Amino acid sequence: MKIKKLVSIFIICQSLSGCGLAQKMESDKQYKEQKKEAVFSSSGMKALEYVLKDDKITASEGGESLCKGGCSLNDAIDKANNNALGITAFYVAIHDYDGKAPSLYKIEDPSVRNPTMAEILNRFSAVFGSSILSDTGHSSDLYRDFSKDREFLGLNNVSELDFKKSIAELYKRRNEFVISISSMRDQARYNAEQIEVKRMADYDKVNPEFAVTELGNVISIEKAPALRKAFNSMPFVTRTPNSTDPRQVYAKIGKYKLTLNQVEISTKELLTECQRVSAYTGLEIENPCFNQVGNGLSNFASIIKNKSIPDLTKNTALGEATFGRIIDFDHAARLAKMHQEMCSRKNNSGYAAMVTVAVPCSGHGDVLYISVAEKAGLL
Repeated sequence: MKIKKLVSIFIICQSLSGCGLAQKMESDKQYKEQKKEAVFSSSGMKALEYVLKDDKITASEGGESLCKGGCSLNDAIDKANNNALGITAFYVAIHDYDGKAPSLYKIEDPSVRNPTMAEILNRFSAVFGSSILSDTGHSSDLYRDFSKDREFLGLNNVSELDFKKSIAELYKRRNEFVISISSMRDQARYNAEQIEVKRMADYDKVNPEFAVTELGNVISIEKAPALRKAFNSMPFVTRTPNSTDPRQVYAKIGKYKLTLNQVEISTKELLTECQRVSAYTGLEIENPCFNQVGNGLSNFASIIKNKSIPDLTKNTALGEATFGRIIDFDHAARLAKMHQEMCSRKNNSGYAAMVTVAVPCSGHGDVLYISVAEKAGLL
């Protein structure tokens, strides 16, 4: 009886031990699956996958791709496994990527894909251009995480010494990597801009501009004949002739659109100020003040129509004469005329100062703004 009892206990214990081992194996399996999922769902990995999907699409469209027919993730891992530097660069790219995981929504649409690619590549450029790669503490953290993650990624093992040497090499060659990645980023930005230009051209073709005239005739203020004349002189246009939204009516100054809404707000503020000053002083200056506002807007209208004045000059003058919601149109007109006169005295070469910025003259090739202080050597 005792022997039978001992045998039964032994069998039960063996069963329980086997069951515990099976549970441990299952738990380890689940942990590894969860860890692998965490690695592949990281924002850096999702960004890399987006780049590879773009590569596939580019290849299918006959464009230049990283691999013949486009790279798969396995292709990228195989290329990385060629040497320690490749393995390290691959891991650094996905580990140090700083940004949200890109969405694959509408990736087939170039107008969505190109801006997304530009943003991803910009962040990869920041990864390889970062000074943190020279931080020994960060290198140690990278290797610690690499040791935990590499098996899930399919990356070959690299000794800590070789891994850190590779990080030092990446830092040494950071300019080379940044230039290469930035070149691809700039191409993606250019592609996005071209798509937007075409989209706008198609929209403009379907929705041509119509001149909006005689807006001044609706101004009923008897004290504002100059204001009525000014609104009638503004070269307003619209692409939505049936709309009553003043934001859809605008005067073009190069690529900038000065909306009727902006002109109305500024005019209303200026006229209110005329009334305030008149009431404060007790003098009847409302009529001449209204006319001054109208004459100022007429002066700016003539500047807009003057093709001898560059659009950059007009836009800059407008910006210099904008104070919050109020645009001093007469001030803008005078600044533009002043700039044109100053440029003509120097044969339209170089820069001429306005108020806070120096703007290139029409004969100058550079179109960058330079602050007056910087131009004068004060900064």
